[in-house]
Amino acid sequence: MTVTKFPSTHTPIVAALQAAFAGVAFANGAGVVAQSAHAGAGSGEESNRRSFRIPAGPLGPALSRFATRAGARLSFDAVLTEGKTTPGLIGDFTREEGLAALLAGTGLEWAPGPGGTYTVRLTARAQATPEAPMPAGGQPVELDPITVIGQPLDQGFKADTQESATKIPLSIRETPQSISVITQDSLEARQVQDLGQALETAAGVNVFSGTDPFGGVSPFGFDQTQIRGVSLNGARDIREDGFVSSTFFFPTDLAIYERIDVVKGPSSTLYGRGSAGGFVNRIRKKPLPEFSAEIAPSIGSFDSYRLDADATGLLSESKKVCGRLVAAYENAGSFIDGVESERALLAPSLEVDLTDSTRVLLQGTYQKDEFIPNTGFPLVLDAGRFRAPDVRRSLFFGVPNEDENKWEFLTGNAQIEQELGDNWLATLRLNGSSQDTPIDQDNYVHGIGIGGDVYLYSSAFDIQRDVWSGELQLQGNLTVLGRPANVALGVERSDLDYHRSDAFIALGTANIYDENFADFPTAEPALSRDTRTDTRDTGVYGQVQFRPFERLSVLLGGRYDVSESSYVDTRSVSANRKIKTLQGAPDLLSTSTTRYPSTDYTPSRLNPPRR
Repeated sequence: MTVTKFPSTHTPIVAALQAAFAGVAFANGAGVVAQSAHAGAGSGEESNRRSFRIPAGPLGPALSRFATRAGARLSFDAVLTEGKTTPGLIGDFTREEGLAALLAGTGLEWAPGPGGTYTVRLTARAQATPEAPMPAGGQPVELDPITVIGQPLDQGFKADTQESATKIPLSIRETPQSISVITQDSLEARQVQDLGQALETAAGVNVFSGTDPFGGVSPFGFDQTQIRGVSLNGARDIREDGFVSSTFFFPTDLAIYERIDVVKGPSSTLYGRGSAGGFVNRIRKKPLPEFSAEIAPSIGSFDSYRLDADATGLLSESKKVCGRLVAAYENAGSFIDGVESERALLAPSLEVDLTDSTRVLLQGTYQKDEFIPNTGFPLVLDAGRFRAPDVRRSLFFGVPNEDENKWEFLTGNAQIEQELGDNWLATLRLNGSSQDTPIDQDNYVHGIGIGGDVYLYSSAFDIQRDVWSGELQLQGNLTVLGRPANVALGVERSDLDYHRSDAFIALGTANIYDENFADFPTAEPALSRDTRTDTRDTGVYGQVQFRPFERLSVLLGGRYDVSESSYVDTRSVSANRKIKTLQGAPDLLSTSTTRYPSTDYTPSRLNPPRR
């Protein structure tokens, strides 16, 4: 694969995209990847000014957060920062000014490094040591030089900091909870295609997915994730930027994420209701001031093609507006007869420094999938164990749909940050998402009998999920007994509306070895379920991190929640109910349930029962 590098530029991102796409070519089936080179440090020109809000605390995590915000590559030996603290960084700074302020009083300084990076080293004064006594021979002994090379922070497969578990930036070492981070380098190096593959390197995590690579799209979705053997609630525990997401049934393409955090263990203090196993937080890519563009085409088996594009950079001469655009297109076949899928993704984001103390981040995502689903195959019970039936691998168990299923997902996020003096920051975050995932299957198999007899069904399901959520957080630095303390206070609100209808009809009995599925024409399914679930959650939380001693950090927090939910089945009033729950950490304060008068009610499942 050929790599072409474009020189660093501060032109608008539209021109950058034109230049990036102009560099794409195909020769002998190989793709071309184009990406920008970072602006060189120490070039004599002032770097872009950015607004920083980095709290006082350990120096290592502060440098990591600075590098991420500034879009810079920073390397140093971790031994140099061990035990050192920084007073923090608040306001607008260039990269050079910001580094100098963070390193003030630490005995360290920054210097331009190779390839446009920055390095941190001891100051000349700190390097000076008292003259050593002369050896017995009267002549000083000159030792061989020792070179220490630090790695860029949060590069490779290892991350140094996190915010998912604590909602404030902390080093993973200081975080009092087990957390696994799948970095962007890990995602790219392993060429992951879905969330299940992304989580393969996270210890204690199991994901059960509907299909394997080149297996097509499962019509039922419902990937099951477990952390430490505890199943996660897909609607609450698979989050995006800390928010409850509607992508439980319709996973978003991984191209829009820069990392995935797996927080293990209960997290109700900051996130409210959730699994005791933990949760997964997918963190989206953000705009960066340094121009960068990348185009990555790929080709695979079974006529599978994909093109990814990612570009970011400044959008204004004032250097106060940054943008990013992530796009992807995929057209994939399968080893299963008749199964195919097509995906289009567009994810723009915009960051604007409205004033010296106010910053706005806007993000959006649109994804559309069109596919002929793979309904899978029944397992044969043989001598007490299940096995795959002895048929050709490409056999579709049933008749592939004539029309494709069409799924759509739309989301929008807004974040407003307002500095309040020198030590406090108020952040308002709003999120809305909507998904529409109808599932039509004209002729598919369910269950298997002796000799390969199977039952054929036709079904139509419709799942719609709308999520609205918001969070207002106040974060600041205090001095308690002469020692630094970080405080975070917040209030959250989320509304989840879930509507689902199921319909199916039996078509007859076929045989997998005769492959006579087409002998049974499809029919109009009969409605068996039509339900709507509405959930409203409101929570208030507080957290403080205090360092009574240099090497001791104490993290305390609490939360109070009010949750209301209603369930309505239009086909039966017996299932209708409303529940209101008040929760405080750690005890359940009160629970009340109201049920309406009942008549006949027959529960139904997504898959029809065997006959």
